[in-house]
Amino acid sequence: MVAGLHSAYDVGYLTRAVGGAASGADYLTGAKGEPPGYWQGRGAQALGLAGQVDAEVMRRLYHEDVGPGGSGSLYERIEAEVAAQVAARGRFITPEEIRAVRLKLRSQFRTVVPFYDLTFSAPKTVSVLWASLLAAAAEAEAAGNEAEAERLAEQAEQVRGAVKRANDRMMAVAEREAAYVRTGHHSATSGEYRDAEGFITASFQQHDARDGNMQLHVHNAIDNRAQRADRAESGDGKWRALHGHPLFKNKLKYGTLADRFLAQELELLGWRTVLREDGKALEVGGISDEAADAFSTRAKELRDKARELAADYEAKHGHAPGKTAWFKIKQQAALKTRDSKDHNPPAAGQQLAAWARQAERSGAGKLTSLHEAAAAYAAEHAPGGLPSGAERRSIIRQAVAAVQKANSAWSRAKLIFELGQALPALPGDVDPEAYLNELADEALSGRAEGVNVHQIAPVPDVIDVARLGQRKDGTSIYRPPAEEKFVTSEHLDLEQHLVDVARLPVPQRITPAAAAAALAGTDLDPSQREACLGLLTSMRLINCLVAPAGTGKTHVIAAFARIWAAETGGRVIGLTASTNAARVMAAEAEAAGAAMITRAVPREDQGFGPDPRAHGGPSRRRPGGRRGQPGQHRGHGPDRGGGPPVRRHGDRGRRHRAARGGRRRRHLPLHRRQAWPLATKRSAQVPARMGAGRFAQAPPRRGGGAGRVRRPRADPPRPAGPGFR
Repeated sequence: MVAGLHSAYDVGYLTRAVGGAASGADYLTGAKGEPPGYWQGRGAQALGLAGQVDAEVMRRLYHEDVGPGGSGSLYERIEAEVAAQVAARGRFITPEEIRAVRLKLRSQFRTVVPFYDLTFSAPKTVSVLWASLLAAAAEAEAAGNEAEAERLAEQAEQVRGAVKRANDRMMAVAEREAAYVRTGHHSATSGEYRDAEGFITASFQQHDARDGNMQLHVHNAIDNRAQRADRAESGDGKWRALHGHPLFKNKLKYGTLADRFLAQELELLGWRTVLREDGKALEVGGISDEAADAFSTRAKELRDKARELAADYEAKHGHAPGKTAWFKIKQQAALKTRDSKDHNPPAAGQQLAAWARQAERSGAGKLTSLHEAAAAYAAEHAPGGLPSGAERRSIIRQAVAAVQKANSAWSRAKLIFELGQALPALPGDVDPEAYLNELADEALSGRAEGVNVHQIAPVPDVIDVARLGQRKDGTSIYRPPAEEKFVTSEHLDLEQHLVDVARLPVPQRITPAAAAAALAGTDLDPSQREACLGLLTSMRLINCLVAPAGTGKTHVIAAFARIWAAETGGRVIGLTASTNAARVMAAEAEAAGAAMITRAVPREDQGFGPDPRAHGGPSRRRPGGRRGQPGQHRGHGPDRGGGPPVRRHGDRGRRHRAARGGRRRRHLPLHRRQAWPLATKRSAQVPARMGAGRFAQAPPRRGGGAGRVRRPRADPPRPAGPGFR
């Protein structure tokens, strides 16, 4: 299963692929190209858009905000400028250069993303089944068996239709749950999130991948324009950009649902599906892995390139890539091996013949007989039943454990994704969406045996404003949608253990007088000196120095390392999150005359290596890679919260650029903040970051920032009721 979502900027990528192939049966007539797109969504209905997509109407709507039947254009001046530039260059300009000029000019006039491309790609075995039926139909027609050819072609079209119906069901869920617009004046703490009337979606079915192999998938081009759902009552008919965050947050969930919808559609057609060992998709039973791999050359190419890049990474950094690095390596591998898609592919009959030869060369067997293996599997295996009570509880426990392992705090959508990876194929008469929601409700409500989940977000408002306006889901229009976050009791207990360890007292190694005397000859400014003094004289096991980039954290730590070594005879080990930050820290330490060991720490699944204190000194972790800023450091004694002392400094808003050494044009008032422990990705990676959470009230800014106050946030909620503690 693949559900991809990205911002898109050119509808021509989709409309240019359209040819004469209206259905799978066109593979028998030799038609080229993809079938035309089709409109769906309540927003499209409101505009009177239905049926087949007209390329010009789509272009004007998505790129020029001109509705069907509208006149004029927001981009007539762009076309005039394009014509002027083309004339200036003469006749020696290619169509690609003209298109590049046009896109560049468009970007200067329209700053919002034109549309989102939500793509559903069927599992490879589904595409192989479809291609096998078409190849068998072509073979039967060549043999003069018209009836058999018609039957097989109809079955192939049914498979392709199942992919379309599953995609459309996925889009209906996405429209119901993720269609929002933002109204009012928006900032970090203001604005309204309103229900949108619906999506304007142009969907395009395509049959092959970039490598030319069969791959049934559907591109859903969601126009980044919508109106309020209550426009008739409110009188607000303004077209606004979509609030795209819910789409991206729920992408994994929508892919899981589409995969389940497709399995249900195939079950109703008489085919059987089985869950892959890795849980990534439901494959067609009877289609071998060898047959699927024979037409997955793109996946093999990506794996090989990723292994090559991973080897380069390990040679450069001295350790294997962690989870975050692997994600970036895979993205880089995709870009390095990605060829532009051929919008003028060979005729359908030629493609079928090429696929048949490829199947035989790979040892997968004859392409025309692969559907027979799937039919035999379906005949030998009855439809699956619902999981038993014990199996149901096991599935929930597996999913909760998996989602907590991958996330410090997680959403309902991520839980449903993990449930889909553990749940076997369902009977054809069971609604997958309803069943997955039942499992999620059971896990989150506390009814599941062996699972104890707490809701930690959203944090309650200081003043309840829900009555001033609510969305259709019952939440306040002043809160962003999909804010819910959950965590297990075990994870909270682990965090509390880290907090307890962080609060352990230790003997004071350097007296305040000795520290002050050592700092007197440094180049630290008063606030940096105060922060370093607090670190040197601290009696806590863990201290946190938190500040934006460019405020001098590394500069302070370098001075700390030199004084610590001179006064105690111990060493300081600097652990950083990146190799570049390790180099910066080493350079600062060298400039300060400190003998400091620095290294980059592998992320997450790679662990943190040996305990730095085993080398005879404290460890100091640095997240960034920029030098310091005088006047922005403030050290504090033990905080009144539950965690380690947090030494916070600098302008969190980062309103002024830091010059070399961190010097800004003006200094801002220093303030003290308290922290409560909250599950974050950073805290899961590095225990020393326990102080980074939600912080209490800051005083008003001076000067140009006067009157701007950061409001306090409450402690994480522990709602009353079943399942919450």
